[in-house]
Amino acid sequence: MRIWRPLRSQCVRRAAYAIAAGVLLASTEPVALAADPGPAAPAAPEPFSIEATLVGGPNLNPNLEGRPSPVVVRVFELKRAAAFEAANFTALFEQSREALGGDLVAQQEFILRPGEIRHYDRSGGPKVATLGLAAAFRTPEKNSWRLLVPLAPGVHNLLLIDFDNNQIRVPSVPGKSDGR
Repeated sequence: MRIWRPLRSQCVRRAAYAIAAGVLLASTEPVALAADPGPAAPAAPEPFSIEATLVGGPNLNPNLEGRPSPVVVRVFELKRAAAFEAANFTALFEQSREALGGDLVAQQEFILRPGEIRHYDRSGGPKVATLGLAAAFRTPEKNSWRLLVPLAPGVHNLLLIDFDNNQIRVPSVPGKSDGR
């Protein structure tokens, strides 16, 4: 029983100290905050969202007879554009992971047919700054087979991307606030 009393009084003492410390901190905290706000926390990078409409035009990727044909399209989500700009056609279509290295966040490949409309909708973290597009036209060295589109962070990026006459074009790049 003697052991219990010192422990009990020690526990009561600690509890009293904890309560007193809590009251003291609670009463001085607003004063401390008002006196020195401290450095502002760095703003968190804003996420991105993309809503892209890809349109296969009526003269998409003409074959030897001049008839429109399907084309393989790759969409690259990139941290930076430099590696994409430096890569040649073969590197992007046969060794894209090696060619783009750490700049590549994600990629998707699909076949776009003449007259077809496809949608590419994505959202994610702040890593993606640029959307890279590449199309495997029959004569890529003579045409505009790739395109880079910068993405605005914190904005819902609405894109219309036109694939026609062996070119990739963005007629307009509107955007609206991400408060859908």
